Amino acid sequence: MKGVIAWAVISVGTTLSFNPSPLTVSRRSRVLMAAPEKSGVPIIITGNNIEVTPSLMDYVNEKVDRTIGKFAFGGSVTECDVHLSVNKNPKVSEGHKAEVVASLKGLTIRAAEETADMYASIDKVTDRLARKLRQYKERRN
Repeated sequence: MKGVIAWAVISVGTTLSFNPSPLTVSRRSRVLMAAPEKSGVPIIITGNNIEVTPSLMDYVNEKVDRTIGKFAFGGSVTECDVHLSVNKNPKVSEGHKAEVVASLKGLTIRAAEETADMYASIDKVTDRLARKLRQYKERRN
């Protein structure tokens, strides 16, 4: 992956260190990645209890960048954070959660979805984010 910057939080604290090793996630650590984007909006992907694989990262980048790219009007979208988490409790049927927080000028839009599959969660959360951004754009005009 050309142009990807990987950072890993070694503990739950605020200390960041460069980690060029394969990206794995334990219960107490998170992986942060600033991904290359087409719309000019930085997309930061984090994960809890999930290994953020290159294919998962590409899928998130493609879906979120397509949604943000449509609504990156006038440079008002400044940053987009994507948080993926898995609840490993066997009694929880829909344990794959995807959250997206988009920072706009003067506003923060948050969308979260939980399903039994991480890819389905990403699809649903991008649809919800698109609806919220569309509502914001219509109110603004």
